[in-house]
Amino acid sequence: MPRKNVTIFNMLISCPSDVAEHMSSIRNAVDSFNRNSGTKHNFSIDIKYYKSDTYPEMKNPQESINDQLIDTDYVDMAIAIFWTRFGTETKKYFSGTEEEIDILKNSGKQVFLYFCNCPPKMEQLDIEQLQKVRDYKAKRSSDTYFSTYNSTHELEINLFNHLTQYFDDYAKSHSSAIKDEQSQLDYADKLLESAQRHYDNFNFGTAKDQFKESMEIRKTLLGNTHPMTIESLDGFIESLGKLGEYELVLVYHVERLKLIETMHSNKSIEYVKELCKIAYRLDHLAEYNKALGYFNEALDIIQKHHTENRHEVAYIKGGLGFIYTKLNDCDEALVYYKSALNHIETERCDECDDTFISFVYNGIGIAYNYESYELSLDFLNKAVKLRKKISDYDNSRAWVLANTYDAIGTTHRLHQDFEKSISNHNIALSLRQNSKDTDVAIARTHVRIARAYIETKDNLLIAVNYLLEALKIRKQKMGNNNILVAEIFELLALAHEELQNYETALEFSFNAYRICVSKNNHADNIFEQLERIYGKVDMNALSFDDWLKIRVNNLLTY
Repeated sequence: MPRKNVTIFNMLISCPSDVAEHMSSIRNAVDSFNRNSGTKHNFSIDIKYYKSDTYPEMKNPQESINDQLIDTDYVDMAIAIFWTRFGTETKKYFSGTEEEIDILKNSGKQVFLYFCNCPPKMEQLDIEQLQKVRDYKAKRSSDTYFSTYNSTHELEINLFNHLTQYFDDYAKSHSSAIKDEQSQLDYADKLLESAQRHYDNFNFGTAKDQFKESMEIRKTLLGNTHPMTIESLDGFIESLGKLGEYELVLVYHVERLKLIETMHSNKSIEYVKELCKIAYRLDHLAEYNKALGYFNEALDIIQKHHTENRHEVAYIKGGLGFIYTKLNDCDEALVYYKSALNHIETERCDECDDTFISFVYNGIGIAYNYESYELSLDFLNKAVKLRKKISDYDNSRAWVLANTYDAIGTTHRLHQDFEKSISNHNIALSLRQNSKDTDVAIARTHVRIARAYIETKDNLLIAVNYLLEALKIRKQKMGNNNILVAEIFELLALAHEELQNYETALEFSFNAYRICVSKNNHADNIFEQLERIYGKVDMNALSFDDWLKIRVNNLLTY
């Protein structure tokens, strides 16, 4: 779709001849700006250069350039660069570049001034010219904020950043040009389009900022409940999710749930769908019991008020199966997964696509882990077939296939086939990295690889490295007191116990115990590990119970 009402800025490139080989870096930086920040603000930069944008005249060369490009206000700004040459003298200045800088500067126009620190080409070096550059740099240091670069790649990065910063400030200072609500809404629309492009290209940070800005504009002008505001909010939430900012995601989903209740009711299908989204987000934070509450509320509303929506029943039961699996209640998980599959197969839920069917197969395969090795792999392989088809069609969905390979890896580990386990987890890791999956998902695969190595009691240092990398991500994304952080502490304790680093193992185990007690989650298992490791530490003047009381009291005092 062509962009409308684009503001074009003509930017002169002013430089002596030795900088000509840096032109491609300048053009790359401008092209990148036009595709990104330029689109955001509906600005575009056109490069102007004397060799391509002037015509021959019977007059002094510099005067001709001034007349055609500079004095006519044809140029809005300039980038000026010096390296080893200062340039050819004109009637008034020591070089044409110096003259162009002064004319533009005196007329109040922006000049991006750079000095190149790249090693000079000795065969072209003119000491007199180089000294003029140094003198000019010293002269300008008192009245000009200029930049330097050490390579053409650095020039490209710096110029892109400087253009972005300049035009962001320009847009803010000229906001009065946005005279009415409609033009502001048009701006919000452009932000949304730009945000979606960034999202599709995995630039989730930029997408998040632009979705949020468009949301705030629409919220101010249209209100919280307007569909266009909700559209921006949805993009913002999805971007936060891709960045692994799950606590913020949950905050905005709860806000969205309240909006839906206002717009529709707390018995509507829209309300049910939002309950399910919140339940899945709670899974990311390992808040499984809360997730069950949201899924059960959704199921209750569907069964009482929307019996015709069979596919929603299937989705919710699949979600319940998913959470019961996370709670290690595989029998209950199978009940819900099989019920979801029955809805799909017997009640012709055409809305249930391959993505959801593969999700159910995947869940059943995981739930069968402890009951039947063969059935588990059978359902997981069914999921692989469907998910390969999905991944081939849309590589950004490769993380779905990665989830199944992780599940297959776990199944093999539980049945002591560690070589196949690690192999499948590595396939999952490769898929996640190639499809730019979230850091949190990559950390999850790191933990599974590490667990397999620990159980083989081989390559323990590799396992520790995977766990430390995952620990850094989980602490950053989930906080220090999350149950999934405790999982890593427990595994680090196991690894260091095998390595006979008992004091280190004890500290990791205590940290796992501390979190589990605070969350009332599986503390008994960690307690046994902690007591076992304490018995191996060569400093046992205190009984284990006394030592633990002191540690807990110190923690409470702190």
